[in-house]
Order: sequence, then C-alpha cells, then structure tokens
Amino acid sequence: MRFFRAAWVAVAMLTAGVFVAGMPGEFARLRTLCDDPTSCAWLPRLTAQNARQLGELGLSTDFFAAYFVAFEVAFTVASFAIGAVILWRRPEDRVALLVALMLLTFGAAFFVPYPVLDLSPIWKFLASTVSFIGSALLVLFLYVFPDGRFSPSWTRWLAAVWIAGFVPVTFLYDSVVFLLEYPLFTTLYLSGFVGVTAYAQIHRYRRVSNPAQRQQTRWVVFGIVTALGGVCALFVLDLIVHGSVSASLLGSTALFLLPYSYRSR
Repeated sequence: MRFFRAAWVAVAMLTAGVFVAGMPGEFARLRTLCDDPTSCAWLPRLTAQNARQLGELGLSTDFFAAYFVAFEVAFTVASFAIGAVILWRRPEDRVALLVALMLLTFGAAFFVPYPVLDLSPIWKFLASTVSFIGSALLVLFLYVFPDGRFSPSWTRWLAAVWIAGFVPVTFLYDSVVFLLEYPLFTTLYLSGFVGVTAYAQIHRYRRVSNPAQRQQTRWVVFGIVTALGGVCALFVLDLIVHGSVSASLLGSTALFLLPYSYRSR
C-alpha cells in the first residue's frame, strides 16, 4: 500500500501542475468569442450574443471568464481536499484509495477543456493523461464499489472495453470532433455504458452487498443521479434559451454546485 500512496501523491502533483498550467489558457478561452461549432460546444462558452448581453448588464467578458475560472478553481480544490481526507482516514482501503484518486483527477479535468486550450504539446499530453486516469478510475469505481470486486465477474472485461474507448477520446482530439458530429453513435455508446453499469450495480445491490454496503450504494446512486440531472437540465436550458447569458451563468453555476453539494455530505 505504501507504493500506491506514493503513486497517489505523484498523480496529485501531476494533476495540480496540469491544472495550474491550463488556467491562463482557460481564462483566455472563456473571455474569447467562440467562432466554430467545436469550441462553441463546450459549456460554459461566450458567444457574440452573450457578450452583447453582458455589456447591457454592465459586465465585461473578463468578469464572465473570471467568474467561471473561480468556480473551476473552487471545484478542483474541493476535489483535492475531499480526496486527501479520504486517503488520510482510510489509507489501507483499496476502494478508498481509488475513490480519492478518482476525485482528484476526474474533478480537476472534468470542467476544463484542455484539448482546445493554447498549451504546449507536452502540457496537452500531460493534461490528456490526467483526464484519461480520471475517466478510467471513474469506470473502475462504478464497477467495483463498494467492496472492490467485479460483480458479476464478466464486467471486468466490459470495464476494460470502456476504458479502452477513452484512449482516442482523450489523446486524439479529432475523435472528440467525430463524437460531436455523430450524436447517434455517441448516444448508443453512452446508453450501453449506462445500461450495463446500472445492471452491475443492481446485481451487486441485490445479491452481494450487505446492509452497510447497500446504504453506501444508495448514497452514490443519489449523487450520480443528482449530478446527471444537473447536466441534463443545463443542456435543456441551453436549448430552450440558447444565447441567454443569464441562463448560461445560472445553469453553469448549478452544474458546478450540484456535485459539490453531494460530495460535501
């Protein structure tokens, strides 16, 4: 376990370095008008209409950028803090170690679109590495929580498939563009992932877990549903009132706060 704790610290340092290196580029992205379908697909984003509305409210594009950078920093710091507390309280628990590292990497990379930032090749590669680690750990968490074992056992192979699918998505930016251009493929892929993952958790809950583990599972499911509900609500809001800077500010703020409010429990 000493080796894994050392690896946790090393990944934490890498994640912090990537995040700090990416913040100037993220600030520049948020204050610059998006002018193509790919950059405008990332939320939050600043359009020409948003910029005009900000001016009418007496706000600047710098305010828009600083507002969301502040949330990203707060969200990442909270992820680091919660992960560190979990590691400190349960240093010998493999599942706790996995959760702590997942919060660290996934929390720091989830909101920042590193592929579209103006970073050097080495920093983009390191950012992609952090993002891949976070995504892989999230998959593992969904399949082995709360006892650290795959149940049913064949889900280990599906987990490997899902993790392999993150390789082109995180390291090859063209694949992200492909996913944006083919929403049906993306929907089918994500539906398969959600369906199999839900089945695995239901199977574990009904046939494997003890009462304490079932309570843990209920809390996790509640948190995931809350977070996914916030994401869906944000996209629906964006479709209904597309171009409204007030809706963008409120909706994106809620997206940051929902997962944080759950994890603070």
